[in-house]
Amino acid sequence: MKKKIIAICAIVLTIALMAGVYLIFGQKLQKGVKQITVEVVYQDGSEEYKIKTKAETLETAMKEADGLKFETKDGMVMVINGVRADYNLDGAYWAIYVNDGYGNYGISEQPVTDGDCFRFEYTKA
Repeated sequence: MKKKIIAICAIVLTIALMAGVYLIFGQKLQKGVKQITVEVVYQDGSEEYKIKTKAETLETAMKEADGLKFETKDGMVMVINGVRADYNLDGAYWAIYVNDGYGNYGISEQPVTDGDCFRFEYTKA
């Protein structure tokens, strides 16, 4: 009887230990998963999206985000969540910032790495 109790305690302890290790290191165990943030700054407010992805580019990662809708034209972001920024129509555009620096690539070419923060800011010229 005592051996059964010890065995049960050992099993419960092992399961608890494995659960703890997974909670602490779980994301790292999922090879290739990246956590990124996409912030959208409108003229009158902003929204933030936390995205877990295996995507290699920002465009692919953004397609995986719940509630984030966007349209592009010739590699340029034109509409985000129904808000259009068309330089030819209203002199506005969606400026892209990557980790607080101005983005040098369009979203289809922008690489994604773990911990990246992207910001789309509605900008009037």
